[in-house]
Amino acid sequence: MGTRIAALASSAVVVLALTACGSGGSDAADSSAARSSAASASGGSTAGMPSAPTATNGTGSAGAGTTGTTTRAARPSTGTQGGGQVTGATGGLKAYLEAHLADVNKGDGCDVNIRVDKRVGGYARGSYFASECEAGKGIWAYSEAAGWHVVHRGQEPPQCTELARLAPQMPTSIAGQCLLDGKAVTWRPGLVAEPDPQVTGATGELRTYLLGRLRTMNAGDGCDLGAGVDKRVGGYARGSYFAPECEGAAALWAQGANGWSEVWSGQDTPTCATLRSRAPGMPTSIVDRCVGDAGKAEPWRPTR
Repeated sequence: MGTRIAALASSAVVVLALTACGSGGSDAADSSAARSSAASASGGSTAGMPSAPTATNGTGSAGAGTTGTTTRAARPSTGTQGGGQVTGATGGLKAYLEAHLADVNKGDGCDVNIRVDKRVGGYARGSYFASECEAGKGIWAYSEAAGWHVVHRGQEPPQCTELARLAPQMPTSIAGQCLLDGKAVTWRPGLVAEPDPQVTGATGELRTYLLGRLRTMNAGDGCDLGAGVDKRVGGYARGSYFAPECEGAAALWAQGANGWSEVWSGQDTPTCATLRSRAPGMPTSIVDRCVGDAGKAEPWRPTR
């Protein structure tokens, strides 16, 4: 906290999501990512192509970018490697899913297939299934960075938090329901969002600025800051940054041609040089003293 303040100065359903659509939602735009995915199938997973989930009797993580598991009842191995078919998909999506199945099916005699039931732009859903084997629901997404990738695979609906993290703009028509605090709810984009930082005493553009400032400052170290404005005169304001059981800091803000900005923050008195440089018109009703060039506190005198 102190450092941060100082720095201020059984048919299984599958869903796919394209987080950066543009032309990427088309098979033509998918093709490069799909070719990359297909080329890596025999060598294991790559970025954007999750490894096959390990069969379990419960629910857990299923490879990079996946949630949930698919439970498959094993039967004597046939020695087949990379079996399974993909239906309902074309182009880059089909190429990715075929490569994905080659990674999923490891010759345990229960090779699963994938059927895509619905696709909306860069999002799709479908199912994993296999004769005499249990399967689970799943969700896939596409992004420019990772290509098509699995968002969820399992027999239960996905966790809402996972959808929010891996495919936050997934349409409701694709995702359907998700689990929030153990209960099934209708998914919608933005359903799970980080709460706004605490800001008191500010309205309008100043409040908007402080919210954005706090999101940048808060690094998830368990000491997330809030901000309080004690006094505002025109385009000038004073207040503090604070957090329970953490050190705080006084702060001064000013509004300029480009909007609000932080003039100073700290636990001591601002220097007169800082005020002259960043807010020469700061009224004495906002700040009345500053540290002069001689290192001693003196009355603040606005220069304009």
